[in-house]
Amino acid sequence: MTTFSWLHLTDLHYGVPEYDWMWSEETKTGFYRDLKKLHEACGPWDLILFTGDLTDVKAVGNDSGKRPELWKKLDEKIEEIRQKVAKFSDGEEPLFLAVPGNHDLERSKEHDPAAKCLAHRFWDGDVQKDFWSEQSKHYRSVVKRAVQRYSEWWEPHAKRLRSSPKFRDCQAKDYREGWLPGEFSVTIEKEGCRLGIIGLNTSFMHVVSGRKEGEIALHLRQITEACGERSVEWARRHHACLLMTHHPPEWLDERHFERWLSNSMSSDSGEPYLFCHLCGHLHEARHDDKSLYQFQARSLFGIRKPRGEKVNRRHGYAAGRIELFEQNGTLRFWPRAAMEKNPGKLGPDTELELTENNHTKIVGFQLPITCRVPDKKTSHPSEDYAGVAGKNKYTGYSPEICIRREPLVKNALTLLRKHVPLVFSGPRGFGKRWLMQDVLHELNRNDRYNIKYVDIGALEETSLSIAEFLRWLAEQIDPKLAILFDYSEYSDPRWAITGEMKRYLRKTTQSFVLAIGNADHILDRPFGRDFFSLLRDWLNRVGVQPDSWSKFLLLLSSERSVSRLNEELRPAPPFNIGEEISVGTLTNTEVPLLAEELGISITNKQKDDIRQRCGNQPFLTAMILQHMGKWGDEWKGTIGTNIRLREYIDGLKQELREEEGLFETFEDIWKGLMTGQESDRRWQLERLERLGLVVIQGSELKVSGTLYGGILQ
Repeated sequence: MTTFSWLHLTDLHYGVPEYDWMWSEETKTGFYRDLKKLHEACGPWDLILFTGDLTDVKAVGNDSGKRPELWKKLDEKIEEIRQKVAKFSDGEEPLFLAVPGNHDLERSKEHDPAAKCLAHRFWDGDVQKDFWSEQSKHYRSVVKRAVQRYSEWWEPHAKRLRSSPKFRDCQAKDYREGWLPGEFSVTIEKEGCRLGIIGLNTSFMHVVSGRKEGEIALHLRQITEACGERSVEWARRHHACLLMTHHPPEWLDERHFERWLSNSMSSDSGEPYLFCHLCGHLHEARHDDKSLYQFQARSLFGIRKPRGEKVNRRHGYAAGRIELFEQNGTLRFWPRAAMEKNPGKLGPDTELELTENNHTKIVGFQLPITCRVPDKKTSHPSEDYAGVAGKNKYTGYSPEICIRREPLVKNALTLLRKHVPLVFSGPRGFGKRWLMQDVLHELNRNDRYNIKYVDIGALEETSLSIAEFLRWLAEQIDPKLAILFDYSEYSDPRWAITGEMKRYLRKTTQSFVLAIGNADHILDRPFGRDFFSLLRDWLNRVGVQPDSWSKFLLLLSSERSVSRLNEELRPAPPFNIGEEISVGTLTNTEVPLLAEELGISITNKQKDDIRQRCGNQPFLTAMILQHMGKWGDEWKGTIGTNIRLREYIDGLKQELREEEGLFETFEDIWKGLMTGQESDRRWQLERLERLGLVVIQGSELKVSGTLYGGILQ
């Protein structure tokens, strides 16, 4: 897999005196603090992409002497951001790309004949034909004058791009300027894959004021000149493409825009290629993954309340990432927003529909050409595990959804450093994965561990044999391990993977942590007991084979408690030589901490409401807090419309319906018709407890929260 990642900024409007307070030390500190947090979740970033309105030229009025100083100070601000990002990435500075916005232009005098003609008669056939022709020097000189200061500022950045610079493990190639000032195309190469980026000037029609939605021209000539060929052919020479404009699609002339996009992003089979459109202008975040992959970012501490508007727009920014595989790719965004009453406090943008990891839904796309990574070729069984440890970070970690549960983390780290096997146990949605991520992140801060995370819950195939399952497990740990497993001469697949694991451990120079999420799900398969027997064997080897197995650490998460697992796995359970860390609901202290991480401030009354609705179950608590951030005081009346909540409740309902007696038992508890002493339904009660739906306190039974009443609807 090859990734391209970026930081998306827009609409800074630097230079407006009345809004200088928005880029104060306090707001900058808050921005950089959030930037670091986001970098831990989805960095490092290869690119910083700025989609216009970097300055506000109008702010200096007619004082031409102040304009060069304005751009010079802007460059200092941009460089400050770049250096901060570089610091997060061990000094590796990302490449910077930008397009002009309407506030970056110096507008022409209203009486300028050419400017007036462009403003009021552009859509006349002759004027438009002349403008896009080779003989349009008169009209284009108006645009050149308007963009001159921006062009002078951009030139050093363009010069660097022309030199095909290498940065991080990327290289910029084939930089080409377009038809209008500020336009370009460039190819970013990384590990044999190519990302194409086109930057277009959609602001040129703002040479005089008065442009409205739908009146921004975007001509095919802009695109073909920037690409140097037909845009379709240019796009299909890249594995994925980004389009940068200041204006969003609804402001553009759809006649040309839609025609170009339909030609550029469709394959012969009708499957969409990736042509992702990044824009700004409206200071609001929007995301569309249906017709065109589009992301419109919030203003980065620019104008907070545009003239004539009644609504204050929240500030923010975003990050994005493309992941490329051999034939397909994925795309997602991490949108961020400031709190309404505290612009210096940023967090996930709760006005957009986000996953539990605080990014947009992952969308897939087909690649126009095969993505081959030379350094990641398939190994032959004779190849060794040289360099297997390497720099291996736990890629699943996402601090955006983790609040520090200090006592649990501290206890887990102490035990792991003593090579004690751990089991995080607790009901579904209680944050076992969150805690595991946090522990592994802390454990590996200095890259001293080789960590592999395997989620049994992600294994969808239900009819696997134990040999097929162990091959899948080997593939998750290391593709080379899977290949050697295939060629093993052992007749029993358990001995085969044990032999190859021993060889794998002998070659690594670091302690190896195997972290298995939802480990107890394997007990639902015929070979579940055999798998836990295998884990027991590996743990037994730790003390007797110091040359290899002494490096082995095991970390599991389970909905079943250890006592329940030991009971099911008699006579040789693996957990009587390990330690259990029980993960419970969030405390009343932790709920406000999670709210703060999400950029939300809550009252004691809201805290009580959350406990009543979901019993402080971590997953639902995070979901409710995000909904609060979006709807404010109206959250109670709208929580039922939350799509993620509805999907979660519907999933639980389906699961209860699929297991005999489970739905009926839950219904009886909801109606108060059961006690915890009804031994004939012990299995159903334990299952409901593992799902986080029921709290059992002695003989008392109760449903965890009122939200679960949706299961019965």
